[in-house]
Amino acid sequence: MQILFLTTVLPAEIRNGGELWSQTIVDSLRRCGAQVMLLGYERPGSSPAPGETSVGVCSIETRAAPLRAAIWALRSIGRRAFTVQKWMGAGYREQLATLIADRDWDLVVIDHAQMGWTLPLLRDVPIVYLAHHAEQSLYVRLAASAGFAGRRVYRREARLVARVERAVLDAAVETWCISEHDADRLRAQARGIVRALPPLGREQADAPLSEPAGPQVALLGNWRWQPNRQALRWFLDRVQPLLPADWRIEIGGNVDPAGLPAPAQVRFCGAVEDGPGFLRRAERVAVPSLAAEGANLKLLDAIASGRPVVASASAIRLVGQVPADVAGADSAEAFAAALVRTPRPDRAARTRWMVARRVALDEIVAAALSDRKMPGNRVGDRAGRP
Repeated sequence: MQILFLTTVLPAEIRNGGELWSQTIVDSLRRCGAQVMLLGYERPGSSPAPGETSVGVCSIETRAAPLRAAIWALRSIGRRAFTVQKWMGAGYREQLATLIADRDWDLVVIDHAQMGWTLPLLRDVPIVYLAHHAEQSLYVRLAASAGFAGRRVYRREARLVARVERAVLDAAVETWCISEHDADRLRAQARGIVRALPPLGREQADAPLSEPAGPQVALLGNWRWQPNRQALRWFLDRVQPLLPADWRIEIGGNVDPAGLPAPAQVRFCGAVEDGPGFLRRAERVAVPSLAAEGANLKLLDAIASGRPVVASASAIRLVGQVPADVAGADSAEAFAAALVRTPRPDRAARTRWMVARRVALDEIVAAALSDRKMPGNRVGDRAGRP
C-alpha cells in the first residue's frame, strides 16, 4: 500500500510530543507493510530522514521567527486560522500537486487539522485524518483560561480552526485520534470511521539503569505551549514548596522563565538534545498536566525512562491504563507526597505494558488498512456514507 503522509514538521527527530505521535503512526504503518512517504517542513539545521521529503526549511516556533509570524498573522486576518496560515506555502503546494499527479496513492494521511488547507489538491484520493487534538475544544478551553487579549485571540482561533476541522472530518474516510476522549468529541462530526489509537513512548533498551547522576526531580516538555505552561506554573507554585528543601529540580524543554517562580533549587535547562537521557539522569520524573484533550506523551516517555514517575490525574486519564508503579495525584499535596515516597519501578512490567500497547496499535492500524483495500472506499464514493 502506497501512503502519502502530509505533515507540518518532518517528525523523525522527535523534538516534541506532536512529532512523537506522528512518528508513532508512521512506524506502525510501516510495520503493517505500508510504504510511507512524508511531506513536510524541516527545522533549521536538520535533514530529512529516509522516506521524508522536505518542502523547505522553516523556523517552526513562532517566537523563533517573529517577522515570519507577523506575516502569517497579517495573511490570516479575517480569513483563516493563524495556525493554518502558518503552514501554507507555494513550495508545499507545488510539491504536493506533483506527487498527486505522478502516482496513484492508496491513501493520504492529513496529519494535524491545520493541514486541511491541502484538501483541494487531493482530488479523489482516500483520506485519513490523524488528529492531535479535538482542535476546536482545545482553543475554547484555552480562551476560557486566558486574559482579556488572549481570550479574544483564542476565541477567534477556535472559530476558524473549527471550519477546517469540520472540512477534514467530512472529507476523511477515517479519523484516528490519540485518545478515546478526543474520539468521542469528534464522532459527532465525522462522516467516516473514528478510531482511538494507543500512543506510545520512545522505546528504550532494556539494559541496566545506572545510578541517577542528576537532580531529585526532572520535568520535560514544551513549556511555551500554553496548557503546558499552566501546568508548570502549578507545579512551581503549589508542588515545589512542599518538597524537601535540599531537592534539586531540573526542567528541560523550551521555556520562557519570565513570570514563573524560580527558587534556587530549580534549574531551567532549555531545549535538550537527548530527552530520554535527560529523564534517566534524574532520581524521579514529574509529569504535571492540566490538559483535557489529546494525550500526555511525555508521560509515556517518563514511563519508558525506567525511573519512578508521578503524574497528575488528568495526564493518566488521557493516556489510559498505566503500569501499577506509576503514581497519580489529584492535588498538589498528593503530588508532592507521591514524589517523596515513589516506589521502585517494575521495569519488566513496564516493558510488557509498552509491548502490549504497540501490539494493540498495530492491530488497529492493520484493520484500518485492510478496510481501505475494500472496493468503494475512494473519496468520490463517500456521498452515500452515513
